[in-house]
Amino acid sequence: MKYNKLNSAGFCFLAPIFAVVLFMTLIFPHKKTYAFGCVGGIYECLSTLSDADQWWETLNWTTTQMQYFNDTLYQDLFVDTLWVNNMRPALMQMTGQLVAAGVHTTGMIGGFFDAQQTLDTQLVLQELEARAIKDYTPGENLCRIGTGARSLAAADEKARTTTLTLAEIAEDRLLGTKGGSSDIGPEMDQMARFKQFQRLYCNPGDNNGEMRELCGDPPTSDPVRFNKDIDFASTIYAKPTLDLDFSDGQLKADEEDVIALGSNLYGHEILPRGAEFTFTDPLGQNDNEYQYLNLRQVVALRSVAQNSFNAITGMRARGAAGSAQFLRNVLREMGMSEEEARRYIGGATAAGSNNQTLGAANGEPSYYAQLEILTNKLYQNPNFYVNLMDKPAEVERVQAAMEAVGLMSDWQRNQSADRQKMLLSLILELEIREAQEQVQRELETLGTTKNN
Repeated sequence: MKYNKLNSAGFCFLAPIFAVVLFMTLIFPHKKTYAFGCVGGIYECLSTLSDADQWWETLNWTTTQMQYFNDTLYQDLFVDTLWVNNMRPALMQMTGQLVAAGVHTTGMIGGFFDAQQTLDTQLVLQELEARAIKDYTPGENLCRIGTGARSLAAADEKARTTTLTLAEIAEDRLLGTKGGSSDIGPEMDQMARFKQFQRLYCNPGDNNGEMRELCGDPPTSDPVRFNKDIDFASTIYAKPTLDLDFSDGQLKADEEDVIALGSNLYGHEILPRGAEFTFTDPLGQNDNEYQYLNLRQVVALRSVAQNSFNAITGMRARGAAGSAQFLRNVLREMGMSEEEARRYIGGATAAGSNNQTLGAANGEPSYYAQLEILTNKLYQNPNFYVNLMDKPAEVERVQAAMEAVGLMSDWQRNQSADRQKMLLSLILELEIREAQEQVQRELETLGTTKNN
């Protein structure tokens, strides 16, 4: 009955309060002594005890009271009812909720970290993508250099072919190869060249106008081609592109002018012709074969001298299609008209009185014209420097392209230096040859004197 009363709602309400007070008393004891059952109040009663830690020992507990205190009050009420049945389950549930909330919070924090990592990764990828788009998008300057050099290799090969062809033409003329312009002899060669001069290059105003009778009235020569057989500047040097292509089977004005100029510059008088029997004397009493070797030596020396002329002319030979329009746009942007740009790089369509096209009418710039624009004219345009205000990667690409074009120009200078070395070596050889002949004459004179 007593346990049922203690287990009632009222006691359950008061039990927690009593437990808290008792717990606080045990945790925070006073140094003063306490009395149990004092009449003067709890403070006065508690103040009468000397030791708070052993206040219960001064009480006269009966066996029933001790059993009630140990079994009913302590075990049933505090341990079972208060702790086991109420506080521990509540604390366990609270702990479970706190753990669940902590785990949920940890998941949320992890989600935040994942989101932050994902956003950072996306930011890095977007920055790399933007940088790639920025760095790997070629600018205008790089496109100009690339398109300008599109047909450079083909034009270089055509220049080599033209150089070799001009050398072969000059050699055939000097040796009198059968089927050539001088196969009959020096007299016919000079006669044919004089007729060509009257027909193409004669200027009636030369020699104080006395050339009118020789040139004809009206003259058959075109004013555009006056004296082009002797004028290196107007025939070759002033024209970046010449209409030279000896493989198409058509004789063009530039081809005639270049060959005529080369004939006047090198080997004006060709080698004399000898009959066949003069080289095959059955008695062996002549030395014509040695004289012919000497003549061939002269041809070899002239071929080295003319090689520079052929190389300069070959570089201006008509190149390959592919970059003409882009190069013309560069010149037009600098202020030239379309006709001036065509005339500069090749493609002028003016025709002379003999209906021969002047210049490279097909618009195929020469190797020299392309290289001149890529190494010179392109940098005379202010827009080139304005376009350099670009991303650093583009500036580095333009610099690499400029260095590549510079290597091509350096290679041409190297070839020109090789030709100069060859010419200097021949000059030295000729000087040494004169000294050698002088020594040989002195030795022969000395030997004759001793014999006498």
